[in-house]
Amino acid sequence: QFRVSRNWYLCSLGVFAMENRLIEAGRVVNTHGIRGELKIEPWCDDPGLFLNIKKINIGNNEHRIKSARIHKNSVLVMIDGISSIDEAGPLIRETVYIERAEIKLDKGQYFIKDLIGLDVVNHEDSEPLGKLADVLKLPANDVYVVRGDKEYMVPAVKEFIREIDMESRVMRAFLIPGMCVAENSDKGD
Repeated sequence: QFRVSRNWYLCSLGVFAMENRLIEAGRVVNTHGIRGELKIEPWCDDPGLFLNIKKINIGNNEHRIKSARIHKNSVLVMIDGISSIDEAGPLIRETVYIERAEIKLDKGQYFIKDLIGLDVVNHEDSEPLGKLADVLKLPANDVYVVRGDKEYMVPAVKEFIREIDMESRVMRAFLIPGMCVAENSDKGD
C-alpha cells in the first residue's frame, strides 16, 4: 500500500536518486515548556523519522537536534542554540526541512515531491494520459490524480500502478472504467 503526506512520502515501487538537498518535513506550530522545545507538526508518514535524524533546517539555518520525542500528533524537538521559550518563539510558523541524505528510503519508496510531474502513460498501449498532478490520501488507499486531456483518479496500488521509472520520469498505469473523472460526471447527469 502507498502512503502519502503533504510534501513527501513513501510509496512502494522502485528507487530514485534525489535531486534536491532538502525536503519539507513539517512546520513549527508552537513551543513546548520553558526550555525552548519546539512543537513540530510533521508532514511525513512516520513522525518517528524525527527520532532518527541528527539535524534539521529551519529558515536558512541548520540546527543540530539535541533530543526529539513524539507527543500526541506532534514531534517535540530540542535544538542547539535554543534554550528558552523566548529564543524558540520566533521559529513558530517556520517550515522545517530535513536533508535527503538523512532519510533512508527502502527500495521502491519515493518522496511525493519527486513523483509530482511524472508523465503517466497507459500500461497497455503506452498512450499518454497526462502528468501526475496530485496525490490524495484516502482511507482505503492513496489516489493519484493524473491530468492531461482528461483527468484520471488512479488508486496507488500495484494492481493499477504497474511501473514507476524515475530515470525516464514515466509512470505506467493500468486503467479500468470509472477512473476517468469525466466518465463519472457524465453518469450523474
